Amino acid sequence: MRWSMTGLGALVGVLALTGCGSADKKEYLREANTICAAADKRLGETKRPRSLARLADVAKREIAIREDALTQLGELAPPTDIAGGANETFKDLETRHERALAVEKAAEDKDRAELRKVEREGSKEFGVEAERARAVGLRDCAEF
Repeated sequence: MRWSMTGLGALVGVLALTGCGSADKKEYLREANTICAAADKRLGETKRPRSLARLADVAKREIAIREDALTQLGELAPPTDIAGGANETFKDLETRHERALAVEKAAEDKDRAELRKVEREGSKEFGVEAERARAVGLRDCAEF
């Protein structure tokens, strides 16, 4: 069964809005960047696939890593002074997760055209997403 990322995002958004927010911006950024750095490291350890069949397997591992990180990040309540930027970064990370799901499906379907489309989309958006994360202090989340 696949997670509904829209549902997960809504839940996390509610948790972030109803929480009182982290009292310390420095602590929030440290915790969030630690989560993202660990996830990025795990993603980096994933071997590059040499076939579409292997790409689907790699995408499944990437999806699991991203879901784990999103869950952990969702448990952190950002301080109010950076909540807007932190929530935008979280949405961007959800979008990257959605792209990983699209890669998995396209690889399973052996749909090379869809894979190219998802890759172009990701390449176009990654820089903008990374800049938003860096602007709020989530430098490790910019790379994940």
